[in-house]
Amino acid sequence: MPRMLLKLERPLSAGTGNDMHHLHVSEIEVLDVSGAKIELRPHDASPFVKKGYRSEGVFLSYEKAVDGDSATATHNDFGPGVQYGSEDHWMAFSLAEPHGTVREVHIVAKQPAWFCRAVGARVSLLRDGAVVWEHVFTEENVVGSGTGGGG
Repeated sequence: MPRMLLKLERPLSAGTGNDMHHLHVSEIEVLDVSGAKIELRPHDASPFVKKGYRSEGVFLSYEKAVDGDSATATHNDFGPGVQYGSEDHWMAFSLAEPHGTVREVHIVAKQPAWFCRAVGARVSLLRDGAVVWEHVFTEENVVGSGTGGGG
């Protein structure tokens, strides 16, 4: 197991009503104290996030969150044949070694629905499996606007 992981999770406990239980982001970046980007490598994800939703022939799997292209996006699988609200959605990335001390974590989401769906989600840094830092998104600290629902 990698020494340091970043994990983004939208747990079922954040709510599933009004089609709110989805996890989709455009890009995740981690910066060290000098402002340099720390390389993130796909580690693992929950089954629906790992598979991703198929859009225009492309699966929007979690690897797109660290592909360096903010025009791409992830989206958990959903729709016919997918049991909505049956798993916590999460994605995890290892921090490439060696790396400096983490100063900032940036999560970019361009789909307006994410701004509502982010409430109750959390981002964590884990060292050797133990949480060393965690942030839970609230209505007060999600930047942006939008409405829920709509996939």
